[in-house]
Amino acid sequence: AKPPIYYSHPETVRVMQEIWRVRTQGYSVYFTQDAGPNLKLLFLRQDEDIILRHFPAVKIIHPFDQ
Repeated sequence: AKPPIYYSHPETVRVMQEIWRVRTQGYSVYFTQDAGPNLKLLFLRQDEDIILRHFPAVKIIHPFDQ
């Protein structure tokens, strides 16, 4: 598109950078982004405490629990 559409907000970019920093500490945390500023974090259940420490506002769901 001209002009290009950039959905990320400064806070989105800040969280992306924090995710990359947490990964350098050896944790498997990744993100996906839809057509908007919101990120979805993907991580192992065993790292849930670490994720909450770094991202206290995150809403955690367990999609594979019955």
